[in-house]
Amino acid sequence: MMIYYRSALRILSLVVAIVLVFQSGLVGKTASLLTNDTIRYVASVAKMTASVEPTELNKYTTALTRKENELKRREEIIRERELKLGIPGRNDADKSFNFNGGGGYYNDKQITLVLAIILFILLILIIMNYVADYGKFKRILNELEKIKESKENLG
Repeated sequence: MMIYYRSALRILSLVVAIVLVFQSGLVGKTASLLTNDTIRYVASVAKMTASVEPTELNKYTTALTRKENELKRREEIIRERELKLGIPGRNDADKSFNFNGGGGYYNDKQITLVLAIILFILLILIIMNYVADYGKFKRILNELEKIKESKENLG
């Protein structure tokens, strides 16, 4: 079982390191933008819904949400027209997926920092695992030496 844990840690560390390299823009700005688009896609696929009893406040909230969605749709249409006409619009290159559910966006530097922290934690876990294995190996080796000495003393 410990072998699978080690393998999983190594693979997870490698995946996080690769994502970190692409997300940080070391490979190129296009790779960073591709990573952001992938995060948006995965997050949009993996969403959760819940329902509540309709109340008057919920009705107002639903109506307001519909209006906001309509405005966002119109904004997208305007943005597409601006792009076709060559009018510089809002710069989306420095924004990435909105993880906090509304309002603010986390920028690339924050996402890179979080990924680096995760990678650091994974590397610490790998090091701890090897230290524990080394201690176990030394203990077993000492026990084998004691058994060998006791056999020599008896024989």
